[in-house]
Amino acid sequence: MSNPGESLVWTSDLTQLHGKIVPRATAVAPDNRTAIELIGPPDAIRQISVVGAAADEPSARQVAAAMVMTVRLILPDWAGANRWLTDSMRAVTRKEQAITMRGWKLRMTWLDATKTVTLKATH
Repeated sequence: MSNPGESLVWTSDLTQLHGKIVPRATAVAPDNRTAIELIGPPDAIRQISVVGAAADEPSARQVAAAMVMTVRLILPDWAGANRWLTDSMRAVTRKEQAITMRGWKLRMTWLDATKTVTLKATH
């Protein structure tokens, strides 16, 4: 997938966050192996989650591309983003990875039973 966002189909609805009703947008990759959820209005996103199967190299690349796209959206000037994502993807199967950057808390976790990696970013 050259641009992970170009083949995603987005849907919108509302959800509750901290007791308030807020916009939510979700997208799933065509092969159903990667999903993205954005919570909050476009100009004030409060939470983003990327969940993807990483059972083989193509699916791992797809979820990694979605994670890069997500981090660039919320932290466009973070020079160390690609390095943190790469290092975290390599280490997450052994230990949860977390960092706080410019008010965003990023947490990457691994579920071995399904070979699923999750990146959750909250602000």
